[in-house]
Amino acid sequence: MPPSDLEFNFDKVEEIRNNTSKFDIWIQLVENEGELAGEVEYNADIFDAGTIAGMMECYGVLVKGIVENPGE
Repeated sequence: MPPSDLEFNFDKVEEIRNNTSKFDIWIQLVENEGELAGEVEYNADIFDAGTIAGMMECYGVLVKGIVENPGE
């Protein structure tokens, strides 16, 4: 898949309120058949859903830029 066709989706976003998360925010990316899928787990006592959505949108732009320009 050409880098410009890169699809970047977060399939799972999980809000944690029961103190079971080891980290305030955890992000996992997995490549499967030319697509990147992501999971996010976050502490809802610190972040709200809108903040996480904005962060993941910015993170997607960053990852796409790295894939499209690996030498920079």
